[in-house]
Amino acid sequence: MKLLQPCRWNAWIVSLILVVILVSGGCTSPPEPPPPPPEPDNSAPVITSITVLLPHAPLITIGEKEEPIKISRWNTAEIECIAEDSDDDELTFNWSATGGKITQRRNIIGWTAPAVADNYTVTVNISDGMGGETEASMVFNALCCGH
Repeated sequence: MKLLQPCRWNAWIVSLILVVILVSGGCTSPPEPPPPPPEPDNSAPVITSITVLLPHAPLITIGEKEEPIKISRWNTAEIECIAEDSDDDELTFNWSATGGKITQRRNIIGWTAPAVADNYTVTVNISDGMGGETEASMVFNALCCGH
């Protein structure tokens, strides 16, 4: 029986170790991808003005007049809400009222007072579609017979 020479024996072991390292290195999983960057903070829309135009009356700016806005039954007020979004997100205006009829055209609506004399609240909710919202309300007093 012929014994391997020490130099050849060492070369054979080193070759075997290299083969094992190379083969096992090819079986590792690729590194995990980095996490996505965090979403930027979103700012809520800001209402810059709300104006009300009544038949035969001067323009009313909400905020300057706190008591209910007087309107005759069946008359229509034109209400305009101007809002801004610092993130330049597209704004959606959702109007509602506790009575009467709303004719909506985005940020401008017509609100027709109902036949029953009473106080009615008209509310606008503005959303930027990214979680930011703001809301404002105004109270109208529908009057009977022009009082």
